[in-house]
Amino acid sequence: MVVKEKRGRRRYIAFEASGAAAAGEQLYSALQALFNRSGTRMPKLIQLEGRLGIVRCLEPEMRTVIDVLNRSIGENDAKISFRTLFTSGTLKALRARVGLVKPERPRQ
Repeated sequence: MVVKEKRGRRRYIAFEASGAAAAGEQLYSALQALFNRSGTRMPKLIQLEGRLGIVRCLEPEMRTVIDVLNRSIGENDAKISFRTLFTSGTLKALRARVGLVKPERPRQ
């Protein structure tokens, strides 16, 4: 049995959002609407800081996710554009390349 045979290989994709309304909860809602409109399952959102974000998907879905992320949603002033930056097989390498730090988890 090959490693990752059952689950599949994961890929992490960094993206950047631009537009006047690109912030926080609005950005997440725009991302959901973008994937709903394309009829594609939304990948797992790993991190969202400001205008930068990271999503996780499986390797066979990678091309589709990149194509969807390189689109715009909304009209005129409310338009939000997404652009993919990098793709990596590990989250650590992608964060280093984009310049994001691992968020601290609250300890209980």
